Amino acid sequence: MIYLDYNKSNSNTVMAFDHTSPFTEYNDLMKQAQKYAPTTNNKGWNIETTASQYEYLCEVLMDAYSNDIAEQKGWDIQTFDNLIDNICNAKETYLSSTVKGVLVK
Repeated sequence: MIYLDYNKSNSNTVMAFDHTSPFTEYNDLMKQAQKYAPTTNNKGWNIETTASQYEYLCEVLMDAYSNDIAEQKGWDIQTFDNLIDNICNAKETYLSSTVKGVLVK
């Protein structure tokens, strides 16, 4: 255990600091992650889908991509490509109780 001298208001309080604590390691990892994946103040949309809904969404997007729907509708091609990238990079998570189509066990 390492002790740090904490000098505030001329008091000599010594606080214990365990550098091997998992919490400390977690905080260090989070600081490193923030360096490589900075967040923005831009707002966006987050949706929840079931696994089958996600498959349908991917299939619809891929059909639209292969049929050049974005060009036919006059959409920005880069924005459409970014949409596909974001959908393909989705991460699995636990669904909230408000998601439609979730089978109740």
